Amino acid sequence: LLNIALPDNIVEIGNAAFRSCSSISECILPNKLTSISDYLFEDCNSLNKIILPNSLISVGYDSFKNCKSLIKVDFPDSLQKLDNGSFSGCGLITLNLPPSIKEIRYNAFGNCPIEDIFCNWTDPIECSNGAFDSWIYSIAKLYIPIGTTNKYTTIDPWRNFFDIIESEQCSSIENNLYNPLEIFDIYNITGLLVKRSININELYSLPHGIYIVKSEGKTLKIKI
Repeated sequence: LLNIALPDNIVEIGNAAFRSCSSISECILPNKLTSISDYLFEDCNSLNKIILPNSLISVGYDSFKNCKSLIKVDFPDSLQKLDNGSFSGCGLITLNLPPSIKEIRYNAFGNCPIEDIFCNWTDPIECSNGAFDSWIYSIAKLYIPIGTTNKYTTIDPWRNFFDIIESEQCSSIENNLYNPLEIFDIYNITGLLVKRSININELYSLPHGIYIVKSEGKTLKIKI
């Protein structure tokens, strides 16, 4: 197995179905899947790309544990729960956590070399201090919506981060543009349309730079 594209009529995948399939590099999960089962891709150390469906609600226990080649995941706006160890031991460098997430459990991102975390809650959720390794607090930058520093600095685990930065990249999307039914037109700084989508998180798949996002008469400049 190298690349997997599972058909959309699949609504459930059993625990550990692809565990230790070391040759898998890419996988597209079916559109109707609402949960990723426990240990599903554990020890798939060649997995470098996973497409999560917009229907996804929860990621199970150790689902992607030790997927060391997985450095980026686009979380859908439907996601609500990340279970224990769900992405522990992955190669994740940047996290963009959508405002739909309500629960992040112990060791969800343990042993990940995270450098940047973008939190999109105006009212941050409280989760286990053990969701991240303690050394991450002094290394990773935490980006939060503008005007929310007082909230993040009083709630675990966010208050433990040394470098907390208010960013339009977080606040503008949730407060000013976020609507799952809207269509987003994304332009580069020269005015060229580079993407049209109903999923604003696709913005983060673009190269670093400055973009203009337009939606239903609203316009925002965003730096990636």
